[in-house]
Amino acid sequence: MIGPLRPTFSTDENGNLFDDDISKAAYDLALLSSCNHTIVSRGTFSFWVAIMAGGEYYSEYGAAKPPY
Repeated sequence: MIGPLRPTFSTDENGNLFDDDISKAAYDLALLSSCNHTIVSRGTFSFWVAIMAGGEYYSEYGAAKPPY
């Protein structure tokens, strides 16, 4: 069991907020890619999760089946 994930947020020189601990994103990617179906948003993170998970994925336009 993974312990509580503590935020490690910082800001860069432009004032953008980001998380210094990349392992949380890697854990999320591994967990979501093991799912059977994926709901895809406009970002690339959910797109790659859907490609890695295989099967159908869903966007605002409905269900889509990958071409492979």
